[in-house]
Amino acid sequence: MVGSSPGETRALLDELVDTHLVVATGPDRYALHDLLLLFARDVSADDPPQLHAAAERRLVTWYLAAADAGEALLRPAAKRISPEPEAVRDPVRFADADAALDWFDGESANLVALIRRPPTTAATGCSSVVNRCCDCDRAR
Repeated sequence: MVGSSPGETRALLDELVDTHLVVATGPDRYALHDLLLLFARDVSADDPPQLHAAAERRLVTWYLAAADAGEALLRPAAKRISPEPEAVRDPVRFADADAALDWFDGESANLVALIRRPPTTAATGCSSVVNRCCDCDRAR
């Protein structure tokens, strides 16, 4: 969502963990402290809607690319509509079908939350991407 490489993002997250603003909940899993979440919402309330929409589109497109890559291993003959290759920075790459299944298992709550989110003004243009995530998640 921040448009950084995975290495840059991990360094930022490590710094947030070290300062006790974010909690590591598992491998590559983090949660915000409740007060930080409230503060972030308050600070970002005045951001232009385009900024929120761009971040949301990056997140949804990343999930689509990852789900599509997993589906390619799990159902290689299935017809898929992949995101544009240049649309995703540092896409997920799975070693094999088991790794893809592990990813779907680990991300299933996030995929369901993404799919169930109520539409917002910022989400305009994301619905087709979310629909594709639904199709990819059916590979499980």
